[in-house]
Amino acid sequence: MKLRKNKLTPLQFDPAEALRPELGLDPSVWQRSSSEAVRIRDLMRDDRSAMSGFVGLPHRLLSEYEAGRQQSELGRVFQTANRIQALVDRTVVLACNTTYSGSRALFDALCQPYWNDSSRGERGSKPRMVWDGNSYDNDATQALLHLLDAHRTPIAKDVDEDWSLVVLRDPGPFNATDAVLSAFVQALEASHVGDLSAVAQRIVGVVADGTNIATRFDQHPSWQRFHVPEGIEPGCSVFTTLGLIPAAIVGINVIELLQGAAWMTDHFLSAPFESNMVLQFAAVHHAWHAHGATTGRTLGVSSQSLESFGRWYEGLMETRSGTAQSELNGLTKFFLPDVRTTLLKTATHTDATQTRSDRIFHRVVVDTFRFDALVSEQGTIPQSRTEAYSDLAARLRTSNTPTTMLRIPQLDELHLGQLIQMMMLATEVEIRVQQLANAI
Repeated sequence: MKLRKNKLTPLQFDPAEALRPELGLDPSVWQRSSSEAVRIRDLMRDDRSAMSGFVGLPHRLLSEYEAGRQQSELGRVFQTANRIQALVDRTVVLACNTTYSGSRALFDALCQPYWNDSSRGERGSKPRMVWDGNSYDNDATQALLHLLDAHRTPIAKDVDEDWSLVVLRDPGPFNATDAVLSAFVQALEASHVGDLSAVAQRIVGVVADGTNIATRFDQHPSWQRFHVPEGIEPGCSVFTTLGLIPAAIVGINVIELLQGAAWMTDHFLSAPFESNMVLQFAAVHHAWHAHGATTGRTLGVSSQSLESFGRWYEGLMETRSGTAQSELNGLTKFFLPDVRTTLLKTATHTDATQTRSDRIFHRVVVDTFRFDALVSEQGTIPQSRTEAYSDLAARLRTSNTPTTMLRIPQLDELHLGQLIQMMMLATEVEIRVQQLANAI
């Protein structure tokens, strides 16, 4: 897979509305939080071990691919994706915990909203993709098996009737993915009348050692297995094979995805605080938390394609902070700003006794649409969105809500890679800044 030579435009992060003097944030608190964020960044930059996890992963994968191509990890990912694309028209992803939200965030953000309802030609001969294994939902799993015609055990006669299985299993105790795996393997075997070679071509696993599913793959050495890399922090596995294999199967350009993430890492490690969006994002949360004025955060995303990204980010904070939720200033909530009159009440928790919201509100806006503007009697959809956001901004200001703006030039691989890496880096900085504060 080659870079399409799309232009990378940096994201833009503006914390100004969270730092307005009338909100009452002590300037010394902001200055101290800023200095601590820079200090943590410098420590990470000078500590080679800090680059061994998710921080340095995009650079490592890209450099290994450039040096080794087919023998590299990305080379194996592309070979696997090409094989699955040629064999089947549907891929079932069995995923648990944060691996589910990470792979789903990539799919929902970068594929067309009605991908699975499009024809194979419209999908560029890439498979449809569906998920299971994230909950003990009997009806959901049975419905998916019925969709695959597993209850009739038909023989797959051509690509349009055929499907594959991708199993994502991170470390941890027995969970729903373990529970449903056998049912899907049996259905796949039945659709190929016990042809174990054909079945093996259609099963791919990214599986952590020591799990029940690892044992299952050991018993079937013909099933293709990738190993979950060690040293990747909980919630930060999006750019490992746990996220990249499903993405590559549906044709997402993972080279550009990693290019965007690598750019954000370079930006984080080198840019001064005044222009460093990672450091500013982390510092604004720590400052308001240290000020004792906020208990959480809200992501107001402008695109339904980013709804799964919001869920992933919520899971990232939960898994990274463990039981000490206060370390990350509470859990996030995310909303699509389609109902202006109710969104603010839901997001900010203001009432007549409060003079300021207890949550920081992040407006996440995608500037460019994939399709031409839809025209209505009221104008165009983009115009209506602009009016809605202007109204929202005014309401946030009136309620004294600390607010930031994160602008994404367009929703593609280069810019989503930036966004995801930015959030992982900022979360890491937040955790370390809080640990530093607790140690004093």
